Amino acid sequence: SHRIPMVSEHVADPYPLVAGHDYLDVPFSDLVETVRKTADWRLSVNDLGERLHQRLCVEWTFKRGVEEAVAVTLRRLGL
Repeated sequence: SHRIPMVSEHVADPYPLVAGHDYLDVPFSDLVETVRKTADWRLSVNDLGERLHQRLCVEWTFKRGVEEAVAVTLRRLGL
C-alpha cells in the first residue's frame, strides 16, 4: 500500500477492513462522484490512506491473511 485511500462499492464482508475507517464504502452509482469529491477532503482522505496502509501492511500482513484463510478452509473441510 502506498497510503492511497480506497473508495469501493459495498462489500458484504470486507474483513479485516472496516468501511468508513479504512476505506470509503459507497453505492456503485456514487463511485465516480465520491472519487471526484475526495480531492476536496484532502486531510480526511490522507487519514483514510494512512489507516488503510496500517491495516494492510502493518496489522494484517499478506502472510497472516494467507495463514488465516488456509486455517479457515481446513476447519470447514474438517481437516
